[in-house]
Amino acid sequence: MEFSFSNYAENFDDHIGNSIRGYDDLRSDVISLSKYFVENDTTILDIGCSQGTILRQIRENSDHAPKASYVGIDVEEAFQEQWTDEDNLKFLIEDVRKWDGMENLSLVVSMFTMQFIPERDRLDLLKKIYDGLVDGGAFIFAEKVFSNNPKVDDMVSALYYDFKKEHFTEKEILDKEEKLRCLAKLTNEDLLLKQLRSIGFRGVQQIWRNFNFVGFVALKLPREQWGEVESDYTKAPKGSDEHTSQSLDNLKFIDRGEKSRERLIPYSKKTNRWENLLPDEVVESILLESNGQLSGHEIHEVEMHGRKISKEWSGNDRKFPSEPDLQKLFDDFIEEINAIRWSDQGYLGDIDHIPNTLPQNTSGITSKELKNALTGEGRVRVHRDALFQNLWDNYGDRYKEPEPDPLPVKKPWWKFW
Repeated sequence: MEFSFSNYAENFDDHIGNSIRGYDDLRSDVISLSKYFVENDTTILDIGCSQGTILRQIRENSDHAPKASYVGIDVEEAFQEQWTDEDNLKFLIEDVRKWDGMENLSLVVSMFTMQFIPERDRLDLLKKIYDGLVDGGAFIFAEKVFSNNPKVDDMVSALYYDFKKEHFTEKEILDKEEKLRCLAKLTNEDLLLKQLRSIGFRGVQQIWRNFNFVGFVALKLPREQWGEVESDYTKAPKGSDEHTSQSLDNLKFIDRGEKSRERLIPYSKKTNRWENLLPDEVVESILLESNGQLSGHEIHEVEMHGRKISKEWSGNDRKFPSEPDLQKLFDDFIEEINAIRWSDQGYLGDIDHIPNTLPQNTSGITSKELKNALTGEGRVRVHRDALFQNLWDNYGDRYKEPEPDPLPVKKPWWKFW
């Protein structure tokens, strides 16, 4: 019989228990943890609820919140026969990506479901979950992931198949693996955690692991509590000079004290501080940071003007409501930077492919300039250069102020960084 989840609808709990070692322990832990988050007048959502067992047991375990509501969602219609709606419990056949009821959630649970969401939709769904949670809510989920090391991945996979052979024939295992080729889109743990933090989740903590199956809890905290989990997040009011200064200090965009090849690597990538900022705040820091190399008469008028408009954009909640063309420039810049952030190479990966020794004058480009141009860091700066030049060309008369002292350098502007 060809593998299909619908074939196991009547006994799916037994099937997944035989497929994932320690699943019963994971389920028990999720139910116990739920008591910390379920609240009255909120909704608890189970994405990919299958038979609905976890959701029902969470409900039974939450007598402290009798006014809570419970919703289970799945796309497999065969599970409907296992569902029974009650006063505050209902089950839906829905595609969670299109479902419009994700709001006022104190807890979202997802057991081995996100790996079946197309990768192009996964980040948007994670953000949808985050936005739907109330402050203090949580996302508890489990996924199968790749090991960071291919040799370890091979060993762990072999041990996993040894376990599965205790419950399934080799043909059943192979048939399922072939079917999952077009269904399961696994990711690696590092990327998953970075995505969660970039969206805004804090206190992301592993709570369970068996082979390459991992369980996490991720919190949605009020902004003023972020420092309790990520101690170096700035609490200053958005748009203030203090917020800008603290954001840049947290980011530590480049460790300028080092004179080695490492100098080109954003310091945040070595400390994981990058994840302390949301995507728009990353862009804000890139726009407002000083490059640390301008002093005295070396002030470039294009950069001064670009940073001034960027500060206006930041202080106005990143909006120019009456100037759509100007708004589009910043929106496009955000899109360009995030495309680099989420690329396979990112900011850091491609630096390892740059030779340690490069010719000094290849077509007039120095070794340092070539390294900058090839790294993600350099690509960011190119986009920032282009934005500032565009702002100068089209909005150069935006501010009418006395000329600064010292006067800006009146010269062709190129790569101030």
